[in-house]
Formats: sequence, C-alpha cells, structure tokens
Amino acid sequence: MSFISQIVSRASEDRLEMLIEERLKLQEAKKLNVIASDDEVDKAFKGLAERNKMTTEQFLQHMKSQGADAKVI
Repeated sequence: MSFISQIVSRASEDRLEMLIEERLKLQEAKKLNVIASDDEVDKAFKGLAERNKMTTEQFLQHMKSQGADAKVI
C-alpha cells in the first residue's frame, strides 16, 4: 500500500471512529431523555463539518453517501 493510500485509509478510519462516537453519545442522550434544540443540533453539525474541512451541506452530503441520514441522527 502506498504512503498516500495509507494516509487516506487512516483519515477514513478516523472519520468513521468520530461518527461512531457521536452516534454513541446520541444514543446515550436518548436513553437519558436529553433533548437538544434545533439550534444546538445545527451548531453540532456545523462543528462536525468544520472539523472535516467541509461546509455543513458538504458534510450532510458526505454522511448521506456513507449511508447515514442526518434526520435520523
């Protein structure tokens, strides 16, 4: 595997791990009956997008391409 392929693979793994962690946090919040406002959710998505160097729309499209539905999350 080339060096570039290794970097891309690691970046993909890191993103997947981050999405899994976010999903686990959301599941725990649901279990504890924690409710977030629309503004809080929007800010969270914006933050995730920024950490991935994307706009919010790009991030939502990326999530969709990975099989995740932002409305469900």
